[in-house]
Amino acid sequence: MKPRTKLHHQVLALKDKLPSITSEHTDWAYKKLFKFYAWKTNHKAACFECGHEWQVETNLIAKLFGVECPHCRKTLEVAETRSWSKEEYDAFQIMTTCGGFQVIRMFEIFHYCKKGYKAHYSCNEVYQHWISEQGKHVILAIGVNAMGGWVSGRTCWCWHTPMEIRGENSRYYINGVACYPGSKFIPIIKRNGFKGSFHKFNPAFFFQTLILSPKFETLLKVNQISLMAESTDRYQNHVDKYWAQVKICMRHNYIVKDAISWFDHIKLLEYFKMDIHNPKYICPEDFAKEHAELSKRKADIERRQARIEEEKREFENKLFRETKKKLLNLQFSDGIIVIVALKGINDFKKEQKIMEHCVYSSNYHKKDTSIILSARKNDKRLETIEVSLNDFSIRQCRGHLNEDSKYHKQILQLMHDSLPKLKSSFMKYRNEVKARKTRKLVVAA
Repeated sequence: MKPRTKLHHQVLALKDKLPSITSEHTDWAYKKLFKFYAWKTNHKAACFECGHEWQVETNLIAKLFGVECPHCRKTLEVAETRSWSKEEYDAFQIMTTCGGFQVIRMFEIFHYCKKGYKAHYSCNEVYQHWISEQGKHVILAIGVNAMGGWVSGRTCWCWHTPMEIRGENSRYYINGVACYPGSKFIPIIKRNGFKGSFHKFNPAFFFQTLILSPKFETLLKVNQISLMAESTDRYQNHVDKYWAQVKICMRHNYIVKDAISWFDHIKLLEYFKMDIHNPKYICPEDFAKEHAELSKRKADIERRQARIEEEKREFENKLFRETKKKLLNLQFSDGIIVIVALKGINDFKKEQKIMEHCVYSSNYHKKDTSIILSARKNDKRLETIEVSLNDFSIRQCRGHLNEDSKYHKQILQLMHDSLPKLKSSFMKYRNEVKARKTRKLVVAA
């Protein structure tokens, strides 16, 4: 990508001032990241580092603690392989400063060894993160293959491409790699509380956030690492929302060990309308015990509420069922079309058989909040109607094979005209059933 800003041009001008990697760096990386192997048979061993071969007896000590090469004097681990060659990839980083920027340089190293030959090592720089004192960020890197990944080794990198300005890409954020000792840091990073640990963050992200986020900086300085981690993730809104409570913890030197559980605890305090500004509640000595007690109390309340709601629903369903029984005798007619309710299982089965739809197989007879009616002419079934007993609307009106009959409009008009009567009858019967059930409950109490 071509440089587009003054910052880009500044970084490109400083890039050439970075010192080249030395043998001291690579020797440290080889010893730190790779193991030295020996290929071994029952009576012979071969050093994968210098290529020397010698006679040696196989024993348990050699398998457990390795063998020493008589030529290069390196302690070798017996390779668990029958292959005569072995290759490995890894990476390390160097942190330095240049022109007021914090620079993170990432190197990929390659180790190839083969029986009878001296081991081959190579080291190549793959990307650099440049972070200014204002938190601005520039990435210099070689290209990456669109279908590759770092774990697949060297196939990730396009080695023929130059080190130039690149856009954001997750492949330029390799985590968990070794860092060369003797790192250098710009003053603002030290001032903002950095003491050598990245707390499982990617270094580039960590430095940039530390410069740009005052809350991240504050939490790092007071060792609130769990809260600091959540301030950059999905719980950031919780850190902002409960910042007053976080400050109370800081004033009382209370360390939050599990931020997610602590936020849940604050929500429980709010649920029970307890004072969330009182350190007694938000900084408990035995957090696990207090949190468990509040969680149990809330669970008990919700269980009781669920039981009450279930009882209410069951009571309502019984009202619907008993009220619906009284509606089954209703009949509406305009002199030509007659609409009657389907009363029993046999009636539903017969309706499905004649009309060839799913009124029975789909369990419409079990719906407490609907009443199913049949429109007929001279005892011939024309259409099946479903009416909601919640809002007294016509949900469905289906004829043979779910098609409209030639009397469809006339049936709908008759049904619409009859809905007020259906509703008034329903409310009348419902009040009677409810009054009877209420009397039974009072007597039982």
